[in-house]
Amino acid sequence: MERNMMRFNALVGIILFCFTFSVLPTTINGRFTVLNSTSSTFTVLFQVNTNTGIDDLGGTTIVFGFDTAAISFTSTPVSNVDYIFHNFSGGNYSSATVTKPMKNRIWVNIDLPFVNSNNGTVISSSPQWTDVVTINFDVENPNITPGLSWLLTSSFWGIYDADNTTLWETGIFEGNFGLVVEVDDGWNTVSVPGINADGQGVNIWWPGKDPASSVFKMLGATYTPVTTTIPGEGYWMKHFGANVYNTGDEWPEGGIQIIPNDPIIAGAGWNLIGGYEIVVETSSLTTTPTGLISGIIYSYSDNYQIATTLEPGRGYFVKLNGAGQINMPGGIAKGSGELVEHFNEDWGRIIITDNAKKNFTLYAVNEETDLEFYELPPIPPEDAFDIRFGSGRIAENLKSENHTIEMRGIAYPVTVKVENLSITLQDESGNKLNADLSSGEAINITNESIHRLFILSDKSETPISYTLEQNYPNPFNPTTTIKFAVNKDSNVNLSIYNVLGELVSTLVDEQMKAGYYEYEFNASNLASGIYIYRIKADDFVETKKMVLLK
Repeated sequence: MERNMMRFNALVGIILFCFTFSVLPTTINGRFTVLNSTSSTFTVLFQVNTNTGIDDLGGTTIVFGFDTAAISFTSTPVSNVDYIFHNFSGGNYSSATVTKPMKNRIWVNIDLPFVNSNNGTVISSSPQWTDVVTINFDVENPNITPGLSWLLTSSFWGIYDADNTTLWETGIFEGNFGLVVEVDDGWNTVSVPGINADGQGVNIWWPGKDPASSVFKMLGATYTPVTTTIPGEGYWMKHFGANVYNTGDEWPEGGIQIIPNDPIIAGAGWNLIGGYEIVVETSSLTTTPTGLISGIIYSYSDNYQIATTLEPGRGYFVKLNGAGQINMPGGIAKGSGELVEHFNEDWGRIIITDNAKKNFTLYAVNEETDLEFYELPPIPPEDAFDIRFGSGRIAENLKSENHTIEMRGIAYPVTVKVENLSITLQDESGNKLNADLSSGEAINITNESIHRLFILSDKSETPISYTLEQNYPNPFNPTTTIKFAVNKDSNVNLSIYNVLGELVSTLVDEQMKAGYYEYEFNASNLASGIYIYRIKADDFVETKKMVLLK
């Protein structure tokens, strides 16, 4: 409930108006602060301030327009029901009213007779605000922007100072909105949905970030450190402790400036992006050209999570099958957020939970499935918690071959539980861990040297022969994976040689149980060229070539 409230608060918006008095050097600002936005009601508070803090409001008829397709207002508004005045009703003022003379117009009427010059309400100096009136609208369509705008269609409509009959003229129309973003201790994917008046630096947006860690954006397939931010981009940010960031606390009380919701330029593959000032459903995103989004959209908070909505201030991974633009829809209310079912109930599940109570679920498909759809975003930075199959996916067909699970940023001990599945789990050697697990069973891993698990499904058989597979990728730079199979308990040696027959590296030299294995070879300290890898297991010997290309 608390997180939902934080999400709701992120919808609280501010619409800012700025206009300049044509005779006196006084600038008056106005704004609508959205107090409530649901599928049925839309409540705004009209506020004003000046750059002087000494001017008093004499009288005004302010006319606002709105989109009747989005919101509506009663034709016979009742005071203290449909609107509530603050500071400008009673005393020296005549009765203040809100009227609706036209279908898509409302008038805010305040009158201080000129005989009471200098006795109006003194307007607060920026950045403080003076409350004027709360207005209650009904929502007609929550997916359409309300279109509130300040109108001056007659020379008699505007704002007067208490001791001057000169009409103040409207000027620049700008927009601000309130923002609340909850961040977790450790790594988060974040974004900046607008312009911060204090600046766009990473330390201004997130003063509680870990000073020892950079903030990263995604550039191609790599993470690149940044010191300033741009709306539309997403970022990795490591934070000290959990925190809730708010306008009025860490961010300016006047809100975050709304910017045009321009399409986001994105490349083929994974992109780390951010949304703008409103919450939108991921299912409502479109692309130019059409149909570019492929796979699941993810955010990160303790682990990768499937995103059904894009919330202001959060960062999201979106995969495209070609370069193009990601288009954001409009609206004033969050959509239903209905979860699309990506994982069948009868699929096997491998649930991994570490000592910090962080957990992640991997899935074992039992039917023909487009596995590319289940590719996870790139590995997070540094020590971030991350669980995935060795293929980089969240789901795999364990019947086709044997697979690995890669574990990063975990706190030991680690619990591995399986559901709807029977598997054998081993470490790389098969000596530190070799456990058979049936559905509902779990194992506790305390050995902190185990970061990779080998999976033998219940459909997998003991290899019928020794085999040595071709390394992948090949050519490679600087790492490649070598897989082999042992059909009985054997003393196994796997070594790398150069073309002169000189030993370069020994990957394995120990007694191993029957099973399937894979090892990573890192050649970062070697020169480009052809290398030979050889396996010897009892009487079995086989060699293959591989190419290091730097």
